[in-house]
Parts: sequence; C-alpha cells; structure tokens
Amino acid sequence: MGREDQLRDAIYLIYEAVLDDKLWPLALNRLADVMQTAHIGFCAMDRRAQSYDSIAPRTDPAWDAQYKRYWAFRNPLWTLSTARPANEIYLLDNLIPREDFAATPVYNEWFRPAGFGLAMMGANLHVGDEISALIAISNAPGKN
Repeated sequence: MGREDQLRDAIYLIYEAVLDDKLWPLALNRLADVMQTAHIGFCAMDRRAQSYDSIAPRTDPAWDAQYKRYWAFRNPLWTLSTARPANEIYLLDNLIPREDFAATPVYNEWFRPAGFGLAMMGANLHVGDEISALIAISNAPGKN
C-alpha cells in the first residue's frame, strides 16, 4: 500500500471516528503513522473552567495525566498558539524559537522526559473566548 493510500485510509477513519468516538485513538495513530511522527494528539482547553483534556494515544498515560494535572496551564505554547487562526498549520518555530522553548521548565520537566522532541507542528481546530482546541504532532528527541 502506497503512502497516498495510507493517507486516504487515515482520512476515512477520521470520518468514522466523528461518528464513533471510540475510534479516535486508532484514527490518530493511523494519521501519525502516515506522517511518520512519534506523537499525535487532540487537545482542548477551556481557561474559564480551568479544564483541559486530550486524546493522545502515543503518550504514556501517566505522563498525559501529569500534563493535565500540572503543565497544561503552565505551557506557554497554549497562549502562543491561540494567537493563530483556526485551520492554519504552524510549526513550533512559528510560535517560539526552539532554543527558547528548550529552556522552559515545561519542555525540560515534561516534554523531553515524555519523549517529545522540538520538531512540533499543530493546527487550531477552534480558537475563541478562552476556549481552544488543536491537533498537534511531535517527533521524538533527536528526530528534528
């Protein structure tokens, strides 16, 4: 099966997941495989309600829980990414220089130990009034 066929199959699975939410982890993993990336996730934040949730099937659940408990509201990327319009694909470099992000506590205490590198890309699915949702991918450290 060629890469175009794999992408088409991933897209079809995403459409199925819209109707059956139990399929999201499989759909995200399939998309990550096509993109040849280590991590992928849907993330949503409501700052008014101090609520954060994600579907991140390639992230260790213990690390994901730690992020939800502590780091979600301390990650500068959320503020920087919400300045971007919905549907625009952006790289980490579009938000903050890699060296600057690599010096942050959230990168050193969560992203790097959880297996995330500095090659990150995302797109906002919704941005507005203290609520945002995005899809993001990241390669492993050293795979920049």
